[in-house]
Amino acid sequence: MFESYRFVWPFLKTQKKRYLIGVLCSFIDNMLSALPIYLVGIVVDLLAQGNLTLKRVGFYMGVVTLASVLIYISGFIWTVALYGSYNVAQKFYQDHFIAVFLKRRQIFYEKFNTGDLMSRATLDVEYIADLISWGVQLLFSTGFNIVLYLVLMIQKGGLTFSMITIIPYLILMVLSHYRDKEVDKRWQERQEAFSHMNDRVLEGVEGVRHIRAFAQEEAFRQRFHRQTRAFSDLANRTSVISNTYSLTTSIAATLVFLITMSVGSYRVVNGQMTIGDLISFQIFVTYLANPLANFAMNINVIKNANISSKRIKEVWNFDDRMEQGDVTIRSFANMKLKDYSFAYPAGEQMNLDHISLELHKGQILGVCGKTGSGKSCFLQQFLREYPAGEGTFQLNGVALADIKPGGLSPIMSYVTQDHYFFSGTIRENVLFSVGEASDEAIMKALELAHFDIGDEVIRDGLDTLIGERGISLSGGQRQRLSLARALLKNPDLLILDDSLSAVDQLTEQAIIRNLRYIRRGKTTIISSHRLSALTHADQIVVFDQGKITEKGTHQDLMALGGWYHDQFLHQEES
Repeated sequence: MFESYRFVWPFLKTQKKRYLIGVLCSFIDNMLSALPIYLVGIVVDLLAQGNLTLKRVGFYMGVVTLASVLIYISGFIWTVALYGSYNVAQKFYQDHFIAVFLKRRQIFYEKFNTGDLMSRATLDVEYIADLISWGVQLLFSTGFNIVLYLVLMIQKGGLTFSMITIIPYLILMVLSHYRDKEVDKRWQERQEAFSHMNDRVLEGVEGVRHIRAFAQEEAFRQRFHRQTRAFSDLANRTSVISNTYSLTTSIAATLVFLITMSVGSYRVVNGQMTIGDLISFQIFVTYLANPLANFAMNINVIKNANISSKRIKEVWNFDDRMEQGDVTIRSFANMKLKDYSFAYPAGEQMNLDHISLELHKGQILGVCGKTGSGKSCFLQQFLREYPAGEGTFQLNGVALADIKPGGLSPIMSYVTQDHYFFSGTIRENVLFSVGEASDEAIMKALELAHFDIGDEVIRDGLDTLIGERGISLSGGQRQRLSLARALLKNPDLLILDDSLSAVDQLTEQAIIRNLRYIRRGKTTIISSHRLSALTHADQIVVFDQGKITEKGTHQDLMALGGWYHDQFLHQEES
Protein backbone atom coordinates (compact mmCIF):
# COMPACT_ATOMS: atom_id res chain seq x y z
CA MET A 1 0.00 0.00 0.00
CA PHE A 2 2.88 2.37 0.71
CA GLU A 3 4.98 1.79 -2.42
CA SER A 4 4.50 5.45 -3.34
CA TYR A 5 6.16 6.60 -0.11
CA ARG A 6 9.23 4.55 -1.01
CA PHE A 7 9.19 6.20 -4.42
CA VAL A 8 9.10 9.76 -3.01
CA TRP A 9 11.60 9.09 -0.21
CA PRO A 10 14.58 10.51 -2.18
CA PHE A 11 12.68 13.80 -2.55
CA LEU A 12 11.58 13.82 1.10
CA LYS A 13 15.20 13.49 2.18
CA THR A 14 16.07 16.67 0.31
CA GLN A 15 13.36 18.55 2.23
CA LYS A 16 14.03 17.23 5.75
CA LYS A 17 13.96 20.65 7.41
CA ARG A 18 10.68 21.62 5.76
CA TYR A 19 8.94 18.41 6.82
CA LEU A 20 10.41 18.39 10.34
CA ILE A 21 9.10 21.90 11.00
CA GLY A 22 5.77 21.15 9.30
CA VAL A 23 5.08 17.90 11.16
CA LEU A 24 6.17 19.38 14.53
CA CYS A 25 3.87 22.38 14.11
CA SER A 26 1.06 20.07 13.01
CA PHE A 27 1.44 18.08 16.24
CA ILE A 28 1.36 21.29 18.30
CA ASP A 29 -1.72 22.45 16.40
CA ASN A 30 -3.55 19.17 17.04
CA MET A 31 -2.68 19.03 20.74
CA LEU A 32 -3.74 22.62 21.37
CA SER A 33 -6.97 22.06 19.40
CA ALA A 34 -7.95 19.33 21.88
CA LEU A 35 -7.38 21.60 24.90
CA PRO A 36 -10.66 23.63 24.68
CA ILE A 37 -12.64 20.36 24.41
CA TYR A 38 -10.92 19.03 27.50
CA LEU A 39 -11.69 22.25 29.37
CA VAL A 40 -15.38 22.10 28.41
CA GLY A 41 -15.83 18.97 30.53
CA ILE A 42 -14.11 20.60 33.50
CA VAL A 43 -16.22 23.77 33.21
CA VAL A 44 -19.47 21.76 32.94
CA ASP A 45 -18.62 19.74 36.08
CA LEU A 46 -17.67 22.87 38.03
CA LEU A 47 -20.94 24.47 36.94
CA ALA A 48 -22.93 21.39 37.97
CA GLN A 49 -21.16 21.39 41.35
CA GLY A 50 -21.71 25.13 41.84
CA ASN A 51 -17.94 25.73 42.06
CA LEU A 52 -17.53 27.82 38.89
CA THR A 53 -16.22 31.30 39.74
CA LEU A 54 -15.49 34.36 37.60
CA LYS A 55 -11.80 33.96 38.41
CA ARG A 56 -11.80 30.42 37.03
CA VAL A 57 -13.82 31.49 33.99
CA GLY A 58 -11.29 34.24 33.31
CA PHE A 59 -8.41 31.80 33.69
CA TYR A 60 -9.94 29.28 31.31
CA MET A 61 -10.77 32.01 28.78
CA GLY A 62 -7.17 33.21 28.94
CA VAL A 63 -5.89 29.68 28.37
CA VAL A 64 -8.22 29.18 25.39
CA THR A 65 -7.25 32.59 23.93
CA LEU A 66 -3.54 31.80 24.21
CA ALA A 67 -4.13 28.35 22.70
CA SER A 68 -6.04 29.92 19.80
CA VAL A 69 -3.14 32.26 19.02
CA LEU A 70 -0.66 29.38 19.12
CA ILE A 71 -3.01 27.24 17.00
CA TYR A 72 -3.11 29.99 14.37
CA ILE A 73 0.68 30.41 14.34
CA SER A 74 1.48 26.68 14.25
CA GLY A 75 -1.28 26.06 11.69
CA PHE A 76 0.09 28.78 9.43
CA ILE A 77 3.63 27.36 9.66
CA TRP A 78 2.70 23.75 8.88
CA THR A 79 0.37 24.84 6.09
CA VAL A 80 3.15 26.82 4.38
CA ALA A 81 5.74 24.10 5.05
CA LEU A 82 3.74 21.05 3.95
CA TYR A 83 1.31 22.41 1.39
CA GLY A 84 4.07 24.57 -0.08
CA SER A 85 5.99 21.40 -0.88
CA TYR A 86 3.44 20.70 -3.65
CA ASN A 87 5.03 23.17 -6.07
CA VAL A 88 8.55 22.17 -5.04
CA ALA A 89 7.75 18.49 -5.68
CA GLN A 90 6.06 19.21 -8.99
CA LYS A 91 9.13 21.08 -10.23
CA PHE A 92 11.45 18.36 -8.92
CA TYR A 93 9.69 15.52 -10.78
CA GLN A 94 8.97 17.43 -13.97
CA ASP A 95 12.61 18.50 -14.18
CA HIS A 96 13.56 14.85 -13.82
CA PHE A 97 11.10 13.92 -16.57
CA ILE A 98 12.72 16.38 -18.97
CA ALA A 99 16.14 14.95 -18.14
CA VAL A 100 14.81 11.44 -18.88
CA PHE A 101 13.21 12.55 -22.17
CA LEU A 102 16.46 14.12 -23.34
CA LYS A 103 18.50 11.01 -22.52
CA ARG A 104 16.23 8.41 -24.05
CA ARG A 105 16.72 7.20 -27.62
CA GLN A 106 14.38 6.18 -30.39
CA ILE A 107 13.37 2.81 -28.91
CA PHE A 108 11.90 4.67 -25.94
CA TYR A 109 9.74 6.90 -28.15
CA GLU A 110 8.55 3.91 -30.13
CA LYS A 111 7.35 2.38 -26.86
CA PHE A 112 5.56 5.44 -25.42
CA ASN A 113 3.21 7.80 -27.25
CA THR A 114 3.58 11.55 -26.78
CA GLY A 115 0.18 11.91 -25.12
CA ASP A 116 1.00 9.09 -22.72
CA LEU A 117 4.29 10.74 -21.76
CA MET A 118 2.51 14.06 -21.24
CA SER A 119 -0.03 12.38 -18.99
CA ARG A 120 2.70 10.80 -16.87
CA ALA A 121 4.69 14.03 -16.67
CA THR A 122 1.65 16.11 -15.65
CA LEU A 123 -1.29 14.20 -14.17
CA ASP A 124 0.80 11.49 -12.52
CA VAL A 125 3.25 14.06 -11.18
CA GLU A 126 0.30 15.99 -9.71
CA TYR A 127 -0.82 12.88 -7.83
CA ILE A 128 2.71 12.40 -6.51
CA ALA A 129 2.82 16.08 -5.48
CA ASP A 130 -0.52 15.58 -3.68
CA LEU A 131 1.02 12.74 -1.70
CA ILE A 132 4.13 14.75 -0.88
CA SER A 133 2.19 17.80 0.30
CA TRP A 134 -1.12 17.25 2.05
CA GLY A 135 -0.77 13.47 1.83
CA VAL A 136 2.21 13.62 4.19
CA GLN A 137 0.33 16.00 6.47
CA LEU A 138 -2.68 13.68 6.52
CA LEU A 139 -0.48 10.69 7.28
CA PHE A 140 1.11 12.22 10.37
CA SER A 141 -1.81 14.39 11.47
CA THR A 142 -4.36 11.60 11.05
CA GLY A 143 -2.32 9.05 12.96
CA PHE A 144 -1.49 11.50 15.75
CA ASN A 145 -5.11 12.69 16.08
CA ILE A 146 -6.47 9.14 16.27
CA VAL A 147 -4.01 8.26 19.05
CA LEU A 148 -4.59 11.59 20.85
CA TYR A 149 -8.40 11.34 20.82
CA LEU A 150 -8.34 7.69 21.87
CA VAL A 151 -6.09 8.50 24.84
CA LEU A 152 -8.36 11.39 25.90
CA MET A 153 -11.46 9.23 25.43
CA ILE A 154 -9.96 6.50 27.63
CA GLN A 155 -9.02 9.10 30.23
CA LYS A 156 -12.58 10.43 30.31
CA GLY A 157 -14.65 7.28 29.82
CA GLY A 158 -12.41 4.27 30.39
CA LEU A 159 -11.00 1.65 28.02
CA THR A 160 -14.12 -0.54 27.71
CA PHE A 161 -16.50 2.32 26.96
CA SER A 162 -14.05 3.75 24.42
CA MET A 163 -13.63 0.44 22.58
CA ILE A 164 -17.42 -0.13 22.42
CA THR A 165 -18.07 3.28 20.88
CA ILE A 166 -15.52 2.89 18.09
CA ILE A 167 -16.71 -0.56 16.94
CA PRO A 168 -18.47 0.93 13.84
CA TYR A 169 -15.21 2.66 12.90
CA LEU A 170 -13.25 -0.59 13.23
CA ILE A 171 -15.78 -2.43 11.03
CA LEU A 172 -15.50 0.36 8.49
CA MET A 173 -11.68 0.04 8.34
CA VAL A 174 -11.90 -3.72 7.83
CA LEU A 175 -14.39 -3.31 4.99
CA SER A 176 -12.18 -0.70 3.33
CA HIS A 177 -9.37 -3.23 3.07
CA TYR A 178 -11.39 -5.37 0.65
CA ARG A 179 -12.03 -2.56 -1.81
CA ASP A 180 -8.35 -1.71 -2.32
CA LYS A 181 -7.76 -3.98 -5.34
CA GLU A 182 -10.81 -2.63 -7.15
CA VAL A 183 -9.67 0.93 -6.49
CA ASP A 184 -6.21 0.10 -7.91
CA LYS A 185 -7.72 -1.41 -11.04
CA ARG A 186 -10.07 1.49 -11.71
CA TRP A 187 -7.45 4.18 -11.15
CA GLN A 188 -5.11 2.38 -13.55
CA GLU A 189 -7.83 2.24 -16.21
CA ARG A 190 -8.70 5.89 -15.64
CA GLN A 191 -5.16 7.14 -16.08
CA GLU A 192 -4.59 5.02 -19.18
CA ALA A 193 -7.80 6.46 -20.65
CA PHE A 194 -6.49 9.94 -19.89
CA SER A 195 -3.27 9.13 -21.76
CA HIS A 196 -5.24 7.96 -24.81
CA MET A 197 -7.31 11.13 -24.71
CA ASN A 198 -4.10 13.19 -24.61
CA ASP A 199 -2.85 11.35 -27.70
CA ARG A 200 -6.04 12.19 -29.55
CA VAL A 201 -5.79 15.89 -28.62
CA LEU A 202 -2.20 16.07 -29.91
CA GLU A 203 -3.16 14.33 -33.14
CA GLY A 204 -5.99 16.79 -33.64
CA VAL A 205 -3.82 19.86 -33.04
CA GLU A 206 -0.91 18.68 -35.17
CA GLY A 207 -3.06 17.27 -37.95
CA VAL A 208 -5.79 19.91 -38.05
CA ARG A 209 -4.87 21.05 -41.58
CA HIS A 210 -5.07 17.49 -42.89
CA ILE A 211 -8.37 16.94 -41.07
CA ARG A 212 -9.80 20.01 -42.78
CA ALA A 213 -8.28 19.13 -46.15
CA PHE A 214 -10.14 15.81 -46.17
CA ALA A 215 -13.29 17.29 -44.56
CA GLN A 216 -13.00 14.94 -41.58
CA GLU A 217 -13.86 17.48 -38.85
CA GLU A 218 -17.09 15.77 -37.83
CA ALA A 219 -15.60 12.27 -37.93
CA PHE A 220 -12.67 13.37 -35.76
CA ARG A 221 -15.03 15.15 -33.36
CA GLN A 222 -17.11 11.99 -33.02
CA ARG A 223 -14.02 9.84 -32.32
CA PHE A 224 -12.80 12.33 -29.73
CA HIS A 225 -16.28 12.48 -28.18
CA ARG A 226 -16.25 8.69 -27.75
CA GLN A 227 -12.88 8.86 -25.99
CA THR A 228 -13.88 11.69 -23.68
CA ARG A 229 -17.10 9.87 -22.83
CA ALA A 230 -15.14 6.68 -22.08
CA PHE A 231 -12.79 8.66 -19.85
CA SER A 232 -15.70 10.40 -18.12
CA ASP A 233 -17.44 7.07 -17.46
CA LEU A 234 -14.27 5.57 -16.02
CA ALA A 235 -13.69 8.66 -13.87
CA ASN A 236 -17.26 8.51 -12.56
CA ARG A 237 -17.03 4.81 -11.72
CA THR A 238 -13.71 5.41 -10.01
CA SER A 239 -15.14 8.31 -8.01
CA VAL A 240 -18.07 6.20 -6.88
CA ILE A 241 -15.92 3.50 -5.35
CA SER A 242 -13.37 5.99 -4.03
CA ASN A 243 -16.02 8.03 -2.22
CA THR A 244 -17.88 5.12 -0.68
CA TYR A 245 -15.48 5.19 2.26
CA SER A 246 -16.29 8.83 3.05
CA LEU A 247 -20.03 8.12 2.81
CA THR A 248 -19.89 5.05 5.04
CA THR A 249 -17.79 7.05 7.51
CA SER A 250 -20.80 9.37 7.99
CA ILE A 251 -23.03 6.37 8.69
CA ALA A 252 -20.49 5.00 11.13
CA ALA A 253 -20.28 8.40 12.88
CA THR A 254 -24.07 8.37 13.38
CA LEU A 255 -23.94 4.87 14.92
CA VAL A 256 -21.07 5.97 17.17
CA PHE A 257 -23.13 8.94 18.39
CA LEU A 258 -26.10 6.70 19.27
CA ILE A 259 -23.88 4.21 21.11
CA THR A 260 -22.10 6.99 23.01
CA MET A 261 -25.29 8.71 24.16
CA SER A 262 -27.00 5.46 25.11
CA VAL A 263 -24.13 3.87 27.02
CA GLY A 264 -22.85 7.21 28.30
CA SER A 265 -26.23 8.24 29.74
CA TYR A 266 -26.43 4.89 31.52
CA ARG A 267 -22.95 5.42 33.01
CA VAL A 268 -23.82 8.95 34.17
CA VAL A 269 -27.03 7.77 35.84
CA ASN A 270 -25.05 5.06 37.64
CA GLY A 271 -22.35 7.47 38.72
CA GLN A 272 -19.62 5.90 36.60
CA MET A 273 -18.78 9.21 34.93
CA THR A 274 -19.72 12.86 35.24
CA ILE A 275 -21.81 14.91 32.85
CA GLY A 276 -18.73 16.97 32.00
CA ASP A 277 -16.75 13.81 31.17
CA LEU A 278 -19.60 12.56 28.96
CA ILE A 279 -19.78 15.85 27.07
CA SER A 280 -15.98 15.88 26.52
CA PHE A 281 -16.07 12.19 25.60
CA GLN A 282 -18.88 12.83 23.11
CA ILE A 283 -16.96 15.69 21.50
CA PHE A 284 -13.75 13.63 21.31
CA VAL A 285 -15.48 10.65 19.73
CA THR A 286 -17.25 12.98 17.30
CA TYR A 287 -13.97 14.62 16.43
CA LEU A 288 -12.49 11.16 15.89
CA ALA A 289 -14.65 10.96 12.78
CA ASN A 290 -12.60 13.76 11.19
CA PRO A 291 -9.22 11.99 11.26
CA LEU A 292 -10.95 8.81 10.13
CA ALA A 293 -12.50 10.70 7.22
CA ASN A 294 -9.06 12.14 6.54
CA PHE A 295 -7.78 8.60 6.65
CA ALA A 296 -10.25 7.79 3.85
CA MET A 297 -9.01 10.74 1.83
CA ASN A 298 -5.43 9.74 2.52
CA ILE A 299 -6.18 6.26 1.21
CA ASN A 300 -7.37 7.85 -2.05
CA VAL A 301 -4.25 10.01 -2.21
CA ILE A 302 -2.02 6.99 -1.57
CA LYS A 303 -3.90 4.88 -4.12
CA ASN A 304 -3.57 7.56 -6.78
CA ALA A 305 0.11 7.98 -5.96
CA ASN A 306 0.73 4.21 -5.99
CA ILE A 307 -0.62 3.95 -9.52
CA SER A 308 1.20 7.11 -10.61
CA SER A 309 4.52 6.02 -9.12
CA LYS A 310 4.31 2.74 -11.06
CA ARG A 311 3.59 4.63 -14.28
CA ILE A 312 6.41 7.09 -13.67
CA LYS A 313 8.91 4.34 -12.79
CA GLU A 314 7.94 2.49 -15.97
CA VAL A 315 9.16 5.52 -17.94
CA TRP A 316 12.19 6.30 -15.79
CA ASN A 317 13.41 2.70 -15.61
CA PHE A 318 12.80 1.83 -19.25
CA ASP A 319 15.81 0.03 -20.71
CA ASP A 320 16.50 1.17 -24.27
CA ARG A 321 19.40 -1.32 -24.46
CA MET A 322 21.78 1.41 -25.62
CA GLU A 323 25.48 0.78 -25.08
CA GLN A 324 26.84 3.25 -22.56
CA GLY A 325 30.16 3.99 -24.22
CA ASP A 326 32.49 6.57 -22.74
CA VAL A 327 34.25 7.99 -25.82
CA THR A 328 33.51 11.45 -27.23
CA ILE A 329 34.76 12.15 -30.76
CA ARG A 330 36.31 15.64 -30.98
CA SER A 331 37.33 15.66 -34.66
CA PHE A 332 36.63 13.50 -37.69
CA ALA A 333 39.54 11.62 -39.29
CA ASN A 334 37.94 8.58 -40.94
CA MET A 335 35.07 6.13 -40.94
CA LYS A 336 35.35 2.42 -41.62
CA LEU A 337 32.60 -0.14 -42.10
CA LYS A 338 33.27 -3.81 -42.72
CA ASP A 339 30.54 -6.43 -42.97
CA TYR A 340 28.31 -4.19 -40.87
CA SER A 341 24.70 -5.30 -40.42
CA PHE A 342 21.84 -3.65 -38.56
CA ALA A 343 18.15 -4.35 -37.91
CA TYR A 344 15.67 -2.12 -36.10
CA PRO A 345 14.74 -3.68 -32.73
CA ALA A 346 11.07 -3.88 -33.70
CA GLY A 347 11.82 -5.28 -37.17
CA GLU A 348 12.31 -8.81 -38.39
CA GLN A 349 14.60 -8.22 -41.39
CA MET A 350 18.07 -6.75 -41.82
CA ASN A 351 17.94 -3.07 -42.78
CA LEU A 352 21.68 -2.97 -43.43
CA ASP A 353 23.17 -6.20 -44.73
CA HIS A 354 26.95 -6.70 -44.52
CA ILE A 355 27.94 -3.32 -45.92
CA SER A 356 31.58 -2.24 -46.22
CA LEU A 357 32.67 1.35 -46.77
CA GLU A 358 35.46 3.79 -45.98
CA LEU A 359 35.35 7.58 -45.75
CA HIS A 360 38.21 9.95 -44.99
CA LYS A 361 38.46 13.52 -43.78
CA GLY A 362 37.69 16.12 -46.44
CA GLN A 363 35.76 13.75 -48.71
CA ILE A 364 32.19 14.03 -49.94
CA LEU A 365 30.14 10.84 -49.88
CA GLY A 366 27.01 10.59 -52.00
CA VAL A 367 24.27 8.14 -50.97
CA CYS A 368 21.38 7.11 -53.21
CA GLY A 369 19.01 4.25 -53.93
CA LYS A 370 15.36 3.33 -54.14
CA THR A 371 12.90 4.35 -51.44
CA GLY A 372 13.30 2.01 -48.46
CA SER A 373 16.68 0.73 -49.64
CA GLY A 374 18.48 1.56 -46.35
CA LYS A 375 19.90 5.04 -47.03
CA SER A 376 18.39 6.78 -44.01
CA CYS A 377 19.02 3.73 -41.84
CA PHE A 378 22.73 3.99 -42.69
CA LEU A 379 22.85 7.72 -41.93
CA GLN A 380 20.92 7.34 -38.68
CA GLN A 381 23.69 5.14 -37.31
CA PHE A 382 25.60 8.35 -36.67
CA LEU A 383 22.82 9.63 -34.41
CA ARG A 384 23.25 6.68 -31.99
CA GLU A 385 19.49 6.31 -31.61
CA TYR A 386 19.65 2.50 -31.59
CA PRO A 387 22.10 -0.09 -30.29
CA ALA A 388 24.96 -0.69 -32.71
CA GLY A 389 24.63 -3.52 -35.21
CA GLU A 390 26.96 -6.42 -35.91
CA GLY A 391 30.28 -6.16 -37.68
CA THR A 392 32.72 -3.25 -37.82
CA PHE A 393 31.60 0.38 -37.67
CA GLN A 394 34.46 2.59 -36.56
CA LEU A 395 34.99 6.32 -36.38
CA ASN A 396 38.63 7.38 -35.91
CA GLY A 397 39.29 3.73 -35.06
CA VAL A 398 36.70 3.74 -32.24
CA ALA A 399 33.86 1.21 -32.43
CA LEU A 400 30.40 2.76 -32.66
CA ALA A 401 29.30 0.90 -29.51
CA ASP A 402 32.15 2.52 -27.54
CA ILE A 403 31.00 6.04 -28.40
CA LYS A 404 28.64 7.33 -25.76
CA PRO A 405 25.18 8.55 -26.79
CA GLY A 406 25.76 12.13 -27.84
CA GLY A 407 29.47 11.45 -28.28
CA LEU A 408 29.38 12.54 -31.93
CA SER A 409 27.54 15.80 -31.28
CA PRO A 410 30.70 17.98 -31.08
CA ILE A 411 31.71 17.15 -34.65
CA MET A 412 28.41 16.53 -36.43
CA SER A 413 25.40 18.35 -37.84
CA TYR A 414 22.59 16.19 -39.18
CA VAL A 415 19.90 17.70 -41.40
CA THR A 416 16.96 15.33 -41.60
CA GLN A 417 14.10 14.92 -44.02
CA ASP A 418 11.71 16.09 -41.29
CA HIS A 419 12.64 19.63 -40.28
CA TYR A 420 11.63 20.71 -36.79
CA PHE A 421 11.46 24.31 -35.63
CA PHE A 422 10.51 25.83 -32.31
CA SER A 423 8.01 28.62 -31.70
CA GLY A 424 10.32 31.60 -31.97
CA THR A 425 12.19 33.83 -34.36
CA ILE A 426 14.44 32.93 -37.28
CA ARG A 427 17.42 34.03 -35.20
CA GLU A 428 16.49 31.77 -32.27
CA ASN A 429 15.96 28.75 -34.51
CA VAL A 430 19.25 29.16 -36.38
CA LEU A 431 21.14 29.73 -33.10
CA PHE A 432 19.73 26.46 -31.76
CA SER A 433 22.78 24.58 -33.07
CA VAL A 434 25.41 26.75 -31.37
CA GLY A 435 23.77 28.83 -28.64
CA GLU A 436 25.48 32.10 -29.50
CA ALA A 437 26.66 33.77 -32.72
CA SER A 438 26.72 37.22 -34.24
CA ASP A 439 24.01 38.40 -36.60
CA GLU A 440 26.68 38.57 -39.30
CA ALA A 441 27.45 34.85 -38.86
CA ILE A 442 23.75 34.00 -38.92
CA MET A 443 23.22 36.02 -42.10
CA LYS A 444 26.21 34.31 -43.71
CA ALA A 445 24.79 30.86 -42.91
CA LEU A 446 21.40 31.89 -44.32
CA GLU A 447 23.08 33.20 -47.46
CA LEU A 448 25.01 29.95 -47.99
CA ALA A 449 21.74 28.03 -47.60
CA HIS A 450 20.04 30.41 -50.10
CA PHE A 451 17.47 31.42 -47.50
CA ASP A 452 16.25 34.82 -48.69
CA ILE A 453 15.90 37.00 -45.62
CA GLY A 454 14.49 39.72 -47.90
CA ASP A 455 11.52 37.56 -48.90
CA GLU A 456 8.21 39.37 -48.51
CA VAL A 457 7.07 36.66 -46.09
CA ILE A 458 10.07 37.42 -43.86
CA ARG A 459 8.88 40.86 -42.79
CA ASP A 460 10.99 41.37 -39.66
CA GLY A 461 14.31 39.92 -40.79
CA LEU A 462 15.97 37.72 -38.16
CA ASP A 463 13.24 38.70 -35.68
CA THR A 464 10.47 37.20 -37.83
CA LEU A 465 8.33 34.74 -35.88
CA ILE A 466 7.95 31.51 -37.83
CA GLY A 467 5.25 29.85 -35.72
CA GLU A 468 5.12 26.41 -34.19
CA ARG A 469 7.06 23.89 -36.31
CA GLY A 470 7.79 26.69 -38.81
CA ILE A 471 4.18 26.70 -39.97
CA SER A 472 4.49 30.11 -41.68
CA LEU A 473 7.31 28.88 -43.94
CA SER A 474 7.12 26.89 -47.15
CA GLY A 475 8.66 23.43 -47.43
CA GLY A 476 11.68 24.81 -49.30
CA GLN A 477 12.17 27.59 -46.76
CA ARG A 478 12.07 25.11 -43.91
CA GLN A 479 14.71 22.95 -45.59
CA ARG A 480 17.02 25.89 -46.24
CA LEU A 481 16.57 27.29 -42.73
CA SER A 482 17.39 23.88 -41.30
CA LEU A 483 20.50 23.73 -43.48
CA ALA A 484 21.56 27.21 -42.31
CA ARG A 485 21.27 26.03 -38.73
CA ALA A 486 23.66 23.16 -39.51
CA LEU A 487 26.09 25.36 -41.47
CA LEU A 488 26.34 27.88 -38.63
CA LYS A 489 27.90 25.14 -36.50
CA ASN A 490 30.50 24.50 -39.23
CA PRO A 491 30.90 20.85 -38.20
CA ASP A 492 33.66 18.41 -39.11
CA LEU A 493 30.96 16.04 -40.37
CA LEU A 494 27.84 17.32 -42.13
CA ILE A 495 25.10 14.82 -43.00
CA LEU A 496 22.26 15.80 -45.34
CA ASP A 497 19.51 13.19 -45.41
CA ASP A 498 17.52 14.08 -48.55
CA SER A 499 17.24 17.56 -47.05
CA LEU A 500 17.06 19.51 -50.32
CA SER A 501 14.14 17.70 -51.90
CA ALA A 502 11.74 20.66 -51.57
CA VAL A 503 13.94 23.20 -53.38
CA ASP A 504 14.16 23.60 -57.15
CA GLN A 505 17.08 22.15 -59.07
CA LEU A 506 18.81 25.49 -59.72
CA THR A 507 18.70 26.40 -56.03
CA GLU A 508 19.94 22.94 -55.14
CA GLN A 509 22.89 23.28 -57.48
CA ALA A 510 23.74 26.71 -56.03
CA ILE A 511 23.64 25.29 -52.48
CA ILE A 512 25.84 22.35 -53.51
CA ARG A 513 28.40 24.75 -55.01
CA ASN A 514 28.45 26.71 -51.77
CA LEU A 515 28.97 23.51 -49.77
CA ARG A 516 31.89 22.45 -51.95
CA TYR A 517 33.48 25.86 -51.47
CA ILE A 518 33.03 26.37 -47.71
CA ARG A 519 33.58 22.75 -46.68
CA ARG A 520 36.94 22.11 -48.24
CA GLY A 521 38.92 19.99 -45.80
CA LYS A 522 35.72 18.91 -44.00
CA THR A 523 33.64 15.79 -44.51
CA THR A 524 30.13 15.78 -45.98
CA ILE A 525 27.63 12.98 -46.57
CA ILE A 526 24.74 13.77 -48.91
CA SER A 527 21.77 11.49 -49.45
CA SER A 528 19.49 12.47 -52.31
CA HIS A 529 16.98 11.06 -54.76
CA ARG A 530 18.03 13.81 -57.17
CA LEU A 531 21.30 12.37 -58.51
CA SER A 532 22.50 15.70 -59.96
CA ALA A 533 23.25 16.68 -56.33
CA LEU A 534 25.81 13.85 -56.08
CA THR A 535 27.84 14.18 -59.26
CA HIS A 536 30.64 16.12 -57.54
CA ALA A 537 31.04 13.56 -54.71
CA ASP A 538 34.39 11.82 -54.19
CA GLN A 539 32.50 8.56 -53.77
CA ILE A 540 28.91 7.51 -54.40
CA VAL A 541 27.22 4.40 -52.97
CA VAL A 542 23.96 2.89 -54.19
CA PHE A 543 21.80 1.05 -51.66
CA ASP A 544 19.33 -1.68 -52.50
CA GLN A 545 17.55 -3.80 -49.86
CA GLY A 546 20.12 -2.86 -47.25
CA LYS A 547 23.13 -3.75 -49.41
CA ILE A 548 25.61 -1.53 -51.24
CA THR A 549 25.20 -2.66 -54.84
CA GLU A 550 27.25 0.03 -56.60
CA LYS A 551 30.20 2.13 -55.44
CA GLY A 552 32.48 4.67 -57.12
CA THR A 553 32.61 8.16 -58.60
CA HIS A 554 29.93 9.56 -60.89
CA GLN A 555 32.03 8.60 -63.91
CA ASP A 556 32.62 5.08 -62.54
CA LEU A 557 28.92 4.46 -61.96
CA MET A 558 27.90 5.85 -65.34
CA ALA A 559 30.40 3.52 -66.99
CA LEU A 560 29.05 0.62 -64.92
CA GLY A 561 25.67 0.93 -66.60
CA GLY A 562 23.65 -0.13 -63.56
CA TRP A 563 20.84 1.43 -61.53
CA TYR A 564 22.68 4.74 -61.07
CA HIS A 565 23.32 5.07 -64.81
CA ASP A 566 19.69 4.38 -65.73
CA GLN A 567 18.27 6.63 -63.02
CA PHE A 568 20.58 9.53 -63.84
CA LEU A 569 19.68 9.44 -67.55
CA HIS A 570 16.00 9.19 -66.71
CA GLN A 571 16.21 12.27 -64.48
CA GLU A 572 18.18 14.19 -67.09
CA GLU A 573 15.55 13.46 -69.73
CA SER A 574 12.81 14.56 -67.33
